[in-house]
Amino acid sequence: MARGKSPRKPRRSPPRDRVVAWISERITTGDLAAGMRLPAADDVAVELNVDKKTVLRAYLDLERLGLVVPRTVGGQRAVRLVAPTASHAPSRPTGIQPTRSHATADTGILLVFPAAVPHRVGAASGWASAMLAGAIERAQEADVAVNVRSAERVVAGGLGATPIYGAAVMDISGTTATAVVAALKNAGPISALTDIVGDKSAIDTVDSDHAAGCSALLKHLLSLGFRRPLLVWSWLDASVDLPWAQARERGFRETLTAAGLHAPPPLRIPEEYTSITKTTEREKFDHHVHMHAGYLAPLFLSEQAPDALLAVTDGILPRLTAACHLLGRPPGPQLAIVGYDAYWRDVPEQRFAPCTPLATVDKNNHAVGRQLVNLLIQRRTGNVPATPQRRVVDPTLIIN
Repeated sequence: MARGKSPRKPRRSPPRDRVVAWISERITTGDLAAGMRLPAADDVAVELNVDKKTVLRAYLDLERLGLVVPRTVGGQRAVRLVAPTASHAPSRPTGIQPTRSHATADTGILLVFPAAVPHRVGAASGWASAMLAGAIERAQEADVAVNVRSAERVVAGGLGATPIYGAAVMDISGTTATAVVAALKNAGPISALTDIVGDKSAIDTVDSDHAAGCSALLKHLLSLGFRRPLLVWSWLDASVDLPWAQARERGFRETLTAAGLHAPPPLRIPEEYTSITKTTEREKFDHHVHMHAGYLAPLFLSEQAPDALLAVTDGILPRLTAACHLLGRPPGPQLAIVGYDAYWRDVPEQRFAPCTPLATVDKNNHAVGRQLVNLLIQRRTGNVPATPQRRVVDPTLIIN
């Protein structure tokens, strides 16, 4: 178990999280502006393939998050953008120097998300809504305003002239992350997920402890007698050194080494979306299943065939499971399959190949969101050293 925490079941309803993330993304991209009515519950239910009651409950969640408020006429709901709040001059990490002085009022905390949150692998898990909920919860406790913007809008100069209380950058990597940090560097203090790629020497960072999460999965597998585990890195770009992937590989190596076992390199399976000419979701799924089977087949035929597969994320579990069935190696006593991110129930491909991982890991994104905002608050009030700070959130092992 990760850091002494007991295994538990996921607490929130993934379909409800998906609705919250979908509406939040539309606010992020500007499709929904202050004062606009939210889409009809019936329309959202059809769009996201969920029950209407789930949509209505998600709308209540959005109210509790402070993103929407009920209209006084006809019971309709509208998006609310929180008004600016007073603030004090910030303490900054070494390396970030303001080019202008901060005013006595600002636009509050800026939460920067990718432009297409619901369409990313794992978005249905509610990682976005969980992180957003944690961030807003902590900001409200401190009576600080919150605004949500897309990375593209920030890079395009969407901040305006008013300084910000601070910016929390969430799940953005590569050149986009570099551009976002550059656009924000003179506007106010920044906290960001450690996952972002680029120079982090002048910003505060937060992350879930991926090394501990992977180690917890491995220790569980070892306790069940599995001795030849393999990391399955689907869709990861091998040319990019992702911090979270490096951390998981480190946890993988260290745990197996401590157990006196060999730690093989990850199996990297490219997505190659651009090469897929199939038109239906089922055809695309079958394409990925055969691609995974092709990469796994030589390993299953070797003398040291893996007896446990650690999926990069729950999102690939159906295709990975289907590939193993295709090769005559279904999950069971001879082969374990575990996931990561704790959203396997809500993976769309479950309709093609229903599966349940032996275990998965909850990154505790709600706590990550709280820490991102908490660092900004501490930075503004001078309660942290001037040097950049890093906070690590403990994950939780979930055994099915």
